[in-house]
Amino acid sequence: MQVMCPPRERIVIVTLCGSGRFEPWFHMWIEALGHAGHPAFGLSSYPSMNGGVKDHHEPERKVALDKLHFAKIAASDAILVLNVMAYIGESTMNELREAERLGKRIFMLESWGKGLGIGGTHYEFIRRAARRFGVWGMYSPIDTMHYRSPFDGRDLLGPGGGLRHAIVARLREREADALGLTAEERAKR
Repeated sequence: MQVMCPPRERIVIVTLCGSGRFEPWFHMWIEALGHAGHPAFGLSSYPSMNGGVKDHHEPERKVALDKLHFAKIAASDAILVLNVMAYIGESTMNELREAERLGKRIFMLESWGKGLGIGGTHYEFIRRAARRFGVWGMYSPIDTMHYRSPFDGRDLLGPGGGLRHAIVARLREREADALGLTAEERAKR
């Protein structure tokens, strides 16, 4: 897949914000934004780098990493909140508040009303994924609909066409892999 190079004035530097439990989404969005020609900051440390353990840092190290992530937000034009399955934890809420304070553009990956999340009406494979990622029974602490949600791919992935289609197809494929979907479940999406 080729990399799209938008004109310099249209390049958007993006910091990804979200829980480390959603590491696959950080990787897939860094790749997608890169292919769209936008530099992206992710986490400085991922669970896969630490035996799959999400909360592997001592408290003082966590404070230092949070400050570093705030510096990434300050250096960015926008943030993309990876609120997968409606989950937004305390650290991500702090990052969102910092982005608002700094006047950054804010994109939400998914659109959820306050108090909504994965429930009994969702497909079983989504409920299973929510349990696997530890977010079953957790609900969005805020109404994400007043941000630029649901995520509008044209804003960061460019106008319609072959390249954007390829980027989106790759995102959907990688997300299905991260969710552990079967071929039948992928067809339902």
